[in-house]
Amino acid sequence: MDNMKLIVAILIITPFIVYALWYNRLRQKAKNKALKSMFEGQNNWTDEFLESKRNIADPLADKVIEAVLAAESTEQLNNLFQIIRGNHQELPKGLLPELDSYFKSTAVLPDWADNDMLKFGQRVYIQHGLFVGMLLFYKSLPECYTGAKGAEVLIKSARLNEKSGSQDHFSRRLAETGLFIYQAMMPGGFDASGKGIRAAQKVRLIHAVIRYYIKKQGWDSEKLGAPINQEDMAGTLMSFSALVLEGLEMIGVKFDEIERESYIHCWRVIGHIMGVDPELIPVNSKDALALGHAIIDHQKGESEAAKSLTVALLEFCDRKAPFFIKKDFHRKMMLDLMGEEFGRILGLPNISTQKIKAFRNTIRFYIRVRELIEKVFLFGLPLAIIDRLLLKLSIVYLSKNNIVSFYVPKNLNSDFENKK
Repeated sequence: MDNMKLIVAILIITPFIVYALWYNRLRQKAKNKALKSMFEGQNNWTDEFLESKRNIADPLADKVIEAVLAAESTEQLNNLFQIIRGNHQELPKGLLPELDSYFKSTAVLPDWADNDMLKFGQRVYIQHGLFVGMLLFYKSLPECYTGAKGAEVLIKSARLNEKSGSQDHFSRRLAETGLFIYQAMMPGGFDASGKGIRAAQKVRLIHAVIRYYIKKQGWDSEKLGAPINQEDMAGTLMSFSALVLEGLEMIGVKFDEIERESYIHCWRVIGHIMGVDPELIPVNSKDALALGHAIIDHQKGESEAAKSLTVALLEFCDRKAPFFIKKDFHRKMMLDLMGEEFGRILGLPNISTQKIKAFRNTIRFYIRVRELIEKVFLFGLPLAIIDRLLLKLSIVYLSKNNIVSFYVPKNLNSDFENKK
């Protein structure tokens, strides 16, 4: 009987030990590469340089969408619909050569991509994914809205603020964003058949479709630059990466160099897949944060589009929040994380954020307790399992559906129906 108990105990504890050994080995393998990236030369993100990128979009993806729509083929439009809205990884048969070539060429990771740093960066995401989601609402998205010109694209494309059934559409758009981040940053996302690569490829095509239809509606490129241009793309990339790390540190999360550089490395690769100009892909975390702030400073300004988007975001937060969360909580969090200047740009009321300090202290207490638990050798695996489960549930919670389909602009739906 004693031998049987010993065997059972060994069988139970072995996975915990194996995971802990694997995690520490991965961290060690990422360490030297992460430290090396810290000493890469920094870029000088000037306004002149950033402005020069506003008239450049994504020639590769734009040509693919133009080819699909020019083909006037119901089959090819149907294929595009299946790819964008489907949750399967396999591509439909009989793809247009341009579309087939796009998926093959953009699935190749850059030469500088490091597998160990990608894997460790994904572990960082899993550990802090719920807070990443929180910062998406209170920092990343609203800071994107402060870019007056970029906010016009969001309004024009109706991706985040539709007149009819606005909250249902808004919920789907946020769920789509959360799903994209989730698929890209979960283990296996960067594998040859990874969901992260496919998600990035889909979003890149969606951007091209939006550009196509916005241009047809009389977009003022001279004043606003190309819709979803390179600066806007880089700004969004930084808002989901460097500015998220900044926000996490503001609420009490402490990162070491390995965690910080590995997380940013993941988003550098995502930027490559999504067609961000290599000149706008930062070399390390410090460079990424500098780029994020440079783009915000270059583009920030009051606009009705920004205020409208912020209202929609706050309405969504009010709708989704638990009953015990007061409505002014979301506004206070935004002000606390972004500051009064951005609050004014977004039309937020000038209210005291003093009570948010208590919430921050609660988060810091949770983080400290978690850090102590993580130091216990055998607790890594159960924490990782719980984190993954909570992340998955958070994605489902953002939408009424268990499966989130990527957005397809209404214009494309109409064209598709007319050609059937």
